[in-house]
Amino acid sequence: MGRQRTGQLIRAFIALKLGENNLPAAQSAIGALSAGPQGDTIRWVRPENLHVTLRFLGNLREDLVEPLHRAVGRAVGGTPAFDLAVGAIGLFPSRRPRIVAAALDPEQPLIRLAAAAEQGVEAVGIPGQDRIFRAHLTLGRIKRNAPRSLVGLTDQVEGLNRERDSPPGTDRITQVALFRSELKPDGPIYTRLWVSPLAGA
Repeated sequence: MGRQRTGQLIRAFIALKLGENNLPAAQSAIGALSAGPQGDTIRWVRPENLHVTLRFLGNLREDLVEPLHRAVGRAVGGTPAFDLAVGAIGLFPSRRPRIVAAALDPEQPLIRLAAAAEQGVEAVGIPGQDRIFRAHLTLGRIKRNAPRSLVGLTDQVEGLNRERDSPPGTDRITQVALFRSELKPDGPIYTRLWVSPLAGA
């Protein structure tokens, strides 16, 4: 008997996209920080690529795309839709920062949603991961050749947070999606492969 074909590998992740109420705030922050002190030390995320990763899958077999859709759909289908807002900006981790990211509020629905997505992932035989899910929206990634001191960037981030004098907008989160990521010289291209609705969506 011949060896069973397992399909090609694709780089993929499960995530949710920002809605029209949160996207402008994120874009505005990126615009201000990229034009400010040390803004050129960051690879900023393009507006169309802004997303909240629930589970990075790495190299996924193409023949698992549809089984994963069914498994994740069952797992997240009982999770209620919820409202989400973009919060304060920070550099993470604090000791040797690697990303510029915004907090998300509230965190608990996102934590529950990520746990449900993980159940679906493991149901198709993908090994679980040890890392703790931390809800955040990545705005940019600090370049490897960036200076050790990011005082200029840190000061500007703190200034933007102080200027947040109005309640943040909220978006209704009603689904999760699987995205394919194709790495290109000028930045990744994300293609949505499927969506799974939440309860009450």
